[in-house]
Amino acid sequence: MNRRIELEGKTLNFSARLILPMVDINFKNLPNNFINSYITDNYEVVIVFDKTEEDSRFIHFLDYTKGNGYYRDKSEDEDELSLYYTVLEKDHINIDAFKVGRYSEFTEEFKKKICSYHGIKSNKEDYTAYTHDVIYPLDFKRRQIAERLFKPEDINQGIKLIREVLDKPDLDKEIYKTIQQLQNKQNKQLLDKYDK
Repeated sequence: MNRRIELEGKTLNFSARLILPMVDINFKNLPNNFINSYITDNYEVVIVFDKTEEDSRFIHFLDYTKGNGYYRDKSEDEDELSLYYTVLEKDHINIDAFKVGRYSEFTEEFKKKICSYHGIKSNKEDYTAYTHDVIYPLDFKRRQIAERLFKPEDINQGIKLIREVLDKPDLDKEIYKTIQQLQNKQNKQLLDKYDK
């Protein structure tokens, strides 16, 4: 099994849906050996693939990447291949908004780009949010969330308190780390646990 998956699991990061469109990638079109996507502190997007489980779509994706104007570099080890994409300076504001969970504050240009990848569907059935709901949070979605989180007498106040309809991202999971950094973090956590 891939070491990154062993250390982090397989939960898809928020950046897969909300940031990959910034570098012209639709996560729905990624090959099966896609592990996750990440951001860096210096405005890059990193997409990580499992080299031990390549599929035929992976070669096509690599060909596509060569022509992607945002593509900058790659790194690899025996387990995985990481592709690096540069975020344009005009989109740094969107990365900054993402980091603090202010998805509704993405620029209108970027929101339109996200919608071109994910559509404009909205989930009216329950409190879960589709991508469009996240970047254009409406009162009905806030109400659904407030009805789940607050007592009936506090729902109206809850609606006012709910600004965004998706939690703030866990930057510890969204910021790219090498396998070695992940392993060091895990070792430190184990040592801290036994020191107590």
